[in-house]
Amino acid sequence: MWAWANESVLESMKKEVQEVLEFGRLNQLIELIDPVWKAPLEAAWDMTTLSCYILQSDMAYRAPDSQSPGFTFLSLRNLQHL
Repeated sequence: MWAWANESVLESMKKEVQEVLEFGRLNQLIELIDPVWKAPLEAAWDMTTLSCYILQSDMAYRAPDSQSPGFTFLSLRNLQHL
């Protein structure tokens, strides 16, 4: 499920991922438009990579999902070395 469609994601965190949805609409990419779709793990990585490109992120990260046997894929940017 994309963050823009996920009720558990804070509205402030959804703002930037709207760019991914708009990119999907402009380019008619159903994987970026549909809030939820079934696909193999590799497709989730592909969409995460594409979202990182669109958002000019620094990296992608896959975290285990605490609510299901799945994963949460994150696009991270503005990282700082501490």
